[in-house]
Amino acid sequence: MLKTSKLVDMYRLASLLYSIIATSIAGALIVAVLVAGLVTFPWIIGAAALGVVAALPVTWLVARAVMTRTATVPDLASDEMVFERRPAGDLVTK
Repeated sequence: MLKTSKLVDMYRLASLLYSIIATSIAGALIVAVLVAGLVTFPWIIGAAALGVVAALPVTWLVARAVMTRTATVPDLASDEMVFERRPAGDLVTK
């Protein structure tokens, strides 16, 4: 089970991903409907609605996969890394 802060982060990520995934799936379904020759308004709206609904579980799966894969990446802002500023202005780790 994810911690509460991780769950909030996952919801934030999912909300960002949803805008991309939903438009992609809905657009693909609209194109499929138009290619099939079903050019009436109900078919186009139905394809868009189906894409919006189908994007919900896809978004959740993608967000969960991203959160799982990035959970093992070390945090760059942790106490293990110390940064110092050099005269040239470059950041260097010790």
